[in-house]
Amino acid sequence: MSYQVIDLDVNDGIQAGYSISTRPTDQDATSANVWRSTDGASRVDVKYAFMVPATAEFTFPEGGGAARLDPWTGAEARAYLAMQGMVSAGAGTMRGLNPNAPVGEYGIVLNPNTQLIVSLEAGTEVTDVGLVDGAGSVATATVSLVLMDRTGRGGRQSLELMTRHDSTSESTERASVLSVTLENRSRSAVDAQISVSAHANVNVSSVPAASAGR
Repeated sequence: MSYQVIDLDVNDGIQAGYSISTRPTDQDATSANVWRSTDGASRVDVKYAFMVPATAEFTFPEGGGAARLDPWTGAEARAYLAMQGMVSAGAGTMRGLNPNAPVGEYGIVLNPNTQLIVSLEAGTEVTDVGLVDGAGSVATATVSLVLMDRTGRGGRQSLELMTRHDSTSESTERASVLSVTLENRSRSAVDAQISVSAHANVNVSSVPAASAGR
């Protein structure tokens, strides 16, 4: 992720900027998980901290998935399935807020008259490797970025790719830069929560030859 600061009032004598509090909240978490629907089995790795490593991997004969969050390389989720059922994988991290605490103690804190733009590069890919006639499957890959203050100002942006099977093998990719903006036009500090996540899901409603999603 990248952070860009814009001074909304260069004459106010206050330096524009932001800081990320190191004080934890109950909402702070980094997680990675993989789940299958047939028996509810899963692999989960949860850390109650913002932007720390987390990894989960689950492989079985007909499918599996992997999810990972790395503070340096970002979030990644993969899921694949060659039988009836569903596999879901996800990884994400969040720095939360404490609405009962004074502004400035938790989350991302914006200085007065500051605009903060948070951006990240996102990519999704879904591959259908050729299903048998009459099989039904849907594969979805999503990357999301959220930046929002305690009043709900800010934004959410997602990159989503969904495909349904056909009788041929194909791969579809999509890439974009996700960007959300939060403005503080007051003369007091404002705090906000931030989260980033990646999810992959494969749902096969009738028995296919194979399917995969990432």
